[in-house]
Amino acid sequence: AHIPAVISSSQYAQLSDGWRKVFDERRCALRQRQQADKIRDGHGDLHLGNIALLDGHPIPFDCIEFSDELRCIDVLNDVAFLVMDCDAEQRADLGLRFLSRYLEYTGDYAGLAVLPLYLCYRASVRGKVACILADEQAPNQRDWKDARAYYALAQRYLHTAQPKLYAIGGPSGSGKSHLALLGCGAERAIIIRSDATRMRLSARHPELERYGPEMHRRTYAAMFEAARSSLAAGFSVILDATFLHPDARAGLYALKQASGVPLHAYWLDIDTNRLKANIAARKKHGRDISEADIQVLEQQLRVSKPPTDGRWQRLHSAAFWPSATQAPTSQHTSGGDHEPS
Repeated sequence: AHIPAVISSSQYAQLSDGWRKVFDERRCALRQRQQADKIRDGHGDLHLGNIALLDGHPIPFDCIEFSDELRCIDVLNDVAFLVMDCDAEQRADLGLRFLSRYLEYTGDYAGLAVLPLYLCYRASVRGKVACILADEQAPNQRDWKDARAYYALAQRYLHTAQPKLYAIGGPSGSGKSHLALLGCGAERAIIIRSDATRMRLSARHPELERYGPEMHRRTYAAMFEAARSSLAAGFSVILDATFLHPDARAGLYALKQASGVPLHAYWLDIDTNRLKANIAARKKHGRDISEADIQVLEQQLRVSKPPTDGRWQRLHSAAFWPSATQAPTSQHTSGGDHEPS
């Protein structure tokens, strides 16, 4: 009864029709989630108000106990609530960082196909709750404003813009991961890191040398497959990897062509002494996922073949996210760097 006071009947119809359309398009993907055992006993109410920060660690609490149906859901439905709530609080960057880390840990990039449905659902439910709490005699109060904002957010999740592909390359210690975090919020993009991908693959294949050629090949292949799934689901992607060799860049250009999305590529060109200092500082603090040390860096610098064809915008600092409109956008149709391999 409250909804018509918040959004017009035409807006409601547009949201409802949009939901049904996306649901029908993703029906098979939803069924696959169930068959893949992605419906589990979770939290059910994972919004920002149900997470406490204890000793610097976020601790979820107050899960739904009164209803198995509301708590036993797709794991990405739980994830969607927190991502949406960060978005509603104007901190989409934090939501996307959380989503990126979750995907790194689980490798569940194929599930992104259904995430827009869950995001829309969570925003719609919050909008309805705000309507119920609102006082009809005070249309300008906070609850009414929140309800309108949630319904606008729900509508946006069903009509995403064309995704974009971003790549950040350069040797270890150049600041790629820091720059990716800046881009995550600026471009509303998911981050896919080679270090996290390699670590996940190493756990499955301990017989492979961590930085050997076969692990190198598998890491980039897994990153490109994850990016392909993300782009197909409508999410922009930032690939954080060294891209030191032409074969890795050839895979990137092939991904761009197959996905039909714009590519913005940034190359961090940092002085060698700064690279070594950054790695030393990283090792001292011990909080970085990268295992690359000075020896790995020196090996990279000996055998690397940085890009020379102009498709990469060179940066001398990772302190600021560059404007994508100023970066070279790859329009090439061929796969390689046109460099000798």
